[in-house]
Amino acid sequence: RADRLKGIAAGANDFLSKPIDIEDLSLRVGNAIYTKHLFNHLEARDHQLRESEALRTSLMAMIIHDLIGPLRGMKVFLHLLQDKIQGKLAEDEVHNLDWAVNFTDYLAREIHSLLDISRLGAGELPLKLSRSDLRKVVQEAVATLAFSMGRKRAVFRGPASPVWASIDPEVMGRVITHLLENVFKISPKSEGVEVKVEKEEGRVWVRITDKNPGMAAAFQEKIFENFSQGETLPVGEKYSIGLDLTFCRLAVQAHGGQVIIESKMGQGSTFQFWLPAIPETVSPIVPKARAARKKRR
Repeated sequence: RADRLKGIAAGANDFLSKPIDIEDLSLRVGNAIYTKHLFNHLEARDHQLRESEALRTSLMAMIIHDLIGPLRGMKVFLHLLQDKIQGKLAEDEVHNLDWAVNFTDYLAREIHSLLDISRLGAGELPLKLSRSDLRKVVQEAVATLAFSMGRKRAVFRGPASPVWASIDPEVMGRVITHLLENVFKISPKSEGVEVKVEKEEGRVWVRITDKNPGMAAAFQEKIFENFSQGETLPVGEKYSIGLDLTFCRLAVQAHGGQVIIESKMGQGSTFQFWLPAIPETVSPIVPKARAARKKRR
């Protein structure tokens, strides 16, 4: 037994006991050869997959680079056109031009999200972390989105004091904006959206709750995958997520947190994520009497 344990510790896969049985030896050697064949096959497949992934990443980066330039030019010329023809077009034509600008902005966001997802997956997106008040970041994102989406208002609720976290404010602002946009996408007529910032035992939470039609449990498991599509109530009404939630999941994970969704069909949804909290900075306070004595000395 002691010898067998030493062999296992050394990496042995099998043992033979004396006297050697030829049939036993033949079967064990055959199994060992088959196992080695499977190992070699899996190793070759792993190498092929790594090469394919590297090629896909390189191709994606090249496509994104080729798309960004023309898209920026299109956006600039559309804005110039808006300025030049201001007051010269009919109301429906102005509306159509505004939609063209909005679609250009949407394409730009999707392209940048695609690039960021690729970089986050490879651990190559540099986060500019700083000690920031998460409450303020959320408030700014809510205010910006409320302005751009008109009547679709989101109500912010949070503590009166700062909620400190080590985050990249620009990236985290995008995360909150994308989550809110998807809530409105699920329920276009929704009004009662509530955004909460809370502190709980070493974590800070951001929770976005809405009384939307809800999502099926099967879809909740894949909602953060690229280009996922799911159903809401009424049954059969589908909507596409695109890349936004994939970016949110990877961005929050890069900050050391996790994204969670809770939803029941007909009872609404809660998009939420947590981040590690950092303690509040305590400034040294010198009592007035002590400061006065020190000054007299």
